[in-house]
Amino acid sequence: MLAELKGLNEECGVFGIWGHPEAAQITYYGLHSLQHRGQEGTGIVVSDGKELKAGKAKAL
Repeated sequence: MLAELKGLNEECGVFGIWGHPEAAQITYYGLHSLQHRGQEGTGIVVSDGKELKAGKAKAL
């Protein structure tokens, strides 16, 4: 197994979108469709074309 994937398990979900004019709305629906996989934590990365900004949190 790849070292990057060791932390992933059966309940993980990943959603990505790049370069679409309605990226925010599509991402909202994509993340909504993944919520059944559990709520141990969440994260999002956004870019303005120059830098990446990340936010993540664990569920309480």
